[in-house]
Amino acid sequence: MTQVWNFSSLQGVVADLQGSSCRIGELLDQCQESLATLQSSWHGSGNESYSMVQRRFNQNTTDINRALGDLVQAISNSADSMQHTEQGVMSMFSG
Repeated sequence: MTQVWNFSSLQGVVADLQGSSCRIGELLDQCQESLATLQSSWHGSGNESYSMVQRRFNQNTTDINRALGDLVQAISNSADSMQHTEQGVMSMFSG
């Protein structure tokens, strides 16, 4: 059985996921800015209903982004750990 680790690809995945996480945050900010004007024109139950849905959307987006951050950290930690292990194994055989 052969295992091959492509550490540069793993680092690329980490960078891509970090970029996606940043983009999600930026899009959420843009969305909130755009909808703030609309929300300010609503009064009564329409505004209350919108606020409730917006809070739920914001929380879900935050949760997804946090999970993405956790995934980034897990992949990064795993790649670092495996690279360290591989270097240790190589040093055992290099004399």
